[in-house]
Amino acid sequence: MFSVVEDFGTGYCLLRATDSPDFHIYLTDWARRPSDQFTFSLDVSDCDAAFRRLREVDYASGARIVPDTAGNIDVFEYPGGKNFEMEDPDGNRFLIYEHYGAS
Repeated sequence: MFSVVEDFGTGYCLLRATDSPDFHIYLTDWARRPSDQFTFSLDVSDCDAAFRRLREVDYASGARIVPDTAGNIDVFEYPGGKNFEMEDPDGNRFLIYEHYGAS
């Protein structure tokens, strides 16, 4: 089902779904649930478009786009790509990202 992409050797490991390579799970033996650490990520071809679409959703369930440490709700851009975090109603976080080198 999953293959190990990276084992960081610190109790933190990245797995990729075998049948869906855009889906990743992050495993750690030190994070509590719910946590401020995301548990999985989903690779998208256009992070800005995904953000705009999800920002328009009425999350009556309690799910939300997670603001950054300054309280801003926006896409975070870094040299390798872009991302933003979501949180489900139980407080579990996941990352939606676009990797610039992705094909």
